[in-house]
Amino acid sequence: MDYRKLIRAARDPCERHDHEPLRAPTGRVIAREAPHRKRAYNQGVFDRITFDQKVMSGRACIRGMRIPVSVIVSQVAHGATFDEILQGYPDLEQADIQEALEYAAWLTQEEVRIP
Repeated sequence: MDYRKLIRAARDPCERHDHEPLRAPTGRVIAREAPHRKRAYNQGVFDRITFDQKVMSGRACIRGMRIPVSVIVSQVAHGATFDEILQGYPDLEQADIQEALEYAAWLTQEEVRIP
C-alpha cells in the first residue's frame, strides 16, 4: 500500500469529485468532502462551533470561548462523562458537548479511496 497516495489525497481536493475542500470562515480547510455536505456547515447546523482567527488561532471552538472542540472530544474519548466535563468547564452547557461530538462525527464522514 502506498501511504504517500493516501496522504496526498488527504491534502488535495477529493479525487472522487471535482470540487474544492470545505473551508471555515477563516479560510482554513476543515474538510475535504462532497459539495452537498457544505450545506450542513453553511446552514448553521453547528451554530455552537465557531472559528475566529483571534481565538485559538482559528481552531474550532465552542461559542467563541477558548475551549477547542478537540479538547472536549478528546476528553469524551478518554472516558470522561458529560458531568465531569461540565464540572471542569463551568461555562459549557450539555448542548455544547453534544454539538462538539456531532461536529467531530461530521468531519470524519469523508471516504478515502484505498487502491
